[in-house]
Amino acid sequence: MTLFLPGTLSAEPLASEPLVWADTGERRTGLSYQKKSPAPTSKGSLTAPARTSTSRRRIAGLESDLASSKAELERERECRRLIDAVSQTASAAMATDDALVLVLEATSRSIGAQFCAFYRREAQGFVHWLDVAIEDAASGKTMARLASACRHTIVRIDAEGAPDAIRQAAAEAAGLPIVTAMQVCAGGEVVALAQFFRPGRISAEDELPAILSQIGLQIGHIVERYDAKAALLAEGGHDALTCLPNRAAFTRRLEVALNSGRHDKALLFIDLDRFKLINDSLGHVVGDRLLQEIARRFEAALRDEPTFVMLGRFGGDEFTVLLRNLDDREAAMGVARRLQASIAGPIMIDQASIHTSASIGIAFLEEGLTEVNDVVRAADLAMYRAKSDGRASIGQYDDTLQKVARQRLALENAMRGAIAGRQFRCHYQPIVCLRTGRIQSFEGLVRWHNGPDTIVPPAEFIQVAEETGLIVSIGSLVMEECLQTLCRWDEEFEDGHRLGVSINVSPFQFLDPCFEERIIDTIRAARIDPRRVTLEITESGMIRYSNRVASFLRTLQAFGVGISIDDFGTGYSSLSALHTLPLDRLKIDKAFVANLSIASHGRQVIRTILDLSRNLGLDAVAEGVETAQAERMLRNMGCSLAQGYYYSRPVPLTGVAALIDRYGIL
Repeated sequence: MTLFLPGTLSAEPLASEPLVWADTGERRTGLSYQKKSPAPTSKGSLTAPARTSTSRRRIAGLESDLASSKAELERERECRRLIDAVSQTASAAMATDDALVLVLEATSRSIGAQFCAFYRREAQGFVHWLDVAIEDAASGKTMARLASACRHTIVRIDAEGAPDAIRQAAAEAAGLPIVTAMQVCAGGEVVALAQFFRPGRISAEDELPAILSQIGLQIGHIVERYDAKAALLAEGGHDALTCLPNRAAFTRRLEVALNSGRHDKALLFIDLDRFKLINDSLGHVVGDRLLQEIARRFEAALRDEPTFVMLGRFGGDEFTVLLRNLDDREAAMGVARRLQASIAGPIMIDQASIHTSASIGIAFLEEGLTEVNDVVRAADLAMYRAKSDGRASIGQYDDTLQKVARQRLALENAMRGAIAGRQFRCHYQPIVCLRTGRIQSFEGLVRWHNGPDTIVPPAEFIQVAEETGLIVSIGSLVMEECLQTLCRWDEEFEDGHRLGVSINVSPFQFLDPCFEERIIDTIRAARIDPRRVTLEITESGMIRYSNRVASFLRTLQAFGVGISIDDFGTGYSSLSALHTLPLDRLKIDKAFVANLSIASHGRQVIRTILDLSRNLGLDAVAEGVETAQAERMLRNMGCSLAQGYYYSRPVPLTGVAALIDRYGIL
């Protein structure tokens, strides 16, 4: 940065005679004076000569220059203080993330930025590392949306720090349209990128680029220190984040165990459930600290375990444990259960209470597995079996898992082709008004048309779709089709404009930071009244991710979209959560409706849910109605809407007209 120091003015001692400005065309920044005999006054005193207009202008100009120079000098001093502070912080022996946060926060405050996103350079581009929001800046939903957009973005290496359209829209919504990029250099290369989001524009004399250039060099020292520490730990066989043995070290130890010839050993493969959602919603810094705390808890749980050999971090959110001298398989199961129990309670990270769990796969070395890769693959397959059992479970490897793994891979590949070929289509099941018997709306239920005569039900592909992220693309196809169907009903039926549609939404779709904007844009493009659209999300999904989900749903509800809890009564939601969530409808789980005529307990649960819905001002829909008796009992209890096989199974779009002819439109 080029520092501008104002020139000094020299002056001689003042003579006893008064001074007057010389009107001889000197430069405005120079001073000249001449002696002049004063004119006597009536009292014999001296009077200063009158200042001419030119003199006054020169004085004003000089004063302005002096003021500007003083302000410039103060700016330079402030910049120097900032750079010195950054340098001291960068050199201090502290955690890398803490140092970065302090530096980026100080820089943000100095340049008037209210949000900063920091990216590390990887092979595919600049990947989000952490972000900093100024606490006293405007906050709330728009700032959270900007943070989410930054966390989901990989900045291209050739993009010169310019934000993409999604982040730019989020920044403008947060009132921070000006984005300034700072390159972070180490070893002569750009190793990171910081983007500062500001509300104001840069003036012509702004020294910001030069300041950020020097700060970028200082932050480069922090990154270099982190990389050096990571390399040192890696050379020593330890993971830089958790200080546990890394993948290479653990693999070497596992190979030794395999070569020992004894078969009383087991490998536990641990994968944290929903860690990606936590990482994406709360940021990588929180995610890293969560991994550190979980590693600490795992170490404590294994410390006194006699069969314990080694705990390692295999990568990402995966941990591995090697056990030996096992008396039986139950001994390994017991260790796995203790590991799960160690992280069962809430984990506090930066004032956030995080709930997580672990799915654990176990491979026993007596299975005839003789190669390290075979053992790891076997434990990994067992872990996926645990996840398929509902997460927070423990699975054991057997020969059938190889077949299951191949089937799962084939299913994933087939789904990708089905998305490209738009084979996912909706079938529609009527939601009937119990008072009139007429159709109030339809629920759009996705079906996979895998060939002319093959329809794959959701139970066979939804879980894999969620685990692979394909659910986002499938959800977009379903949304588009349902809105097109509403337009078709408007034209096909006289009262078609009164029909609504309910669409199921997976919690994983909320990982898209612009989820609600995409829905709103799609509804607007279709020219559909948003009040005709209801989104359904399961009770367990809504409660588990209530903080993240609620923010998106409030935006959609304000736009006019209805919000419904599906399968209500199975997710153990609290009344306080129901009060804070944006809701319009509760759907009573079919398990309660199925026992309506034979179990008093089921009737009491339904009465309680109906009372709750009335007190909260919500509609109630009973799912799974299959008999006239169930319909009658629900009507007598005051339930307003019902759905189930008693009225119709889900039918393709071509079957809707017959249902409308039969029941009519409400």
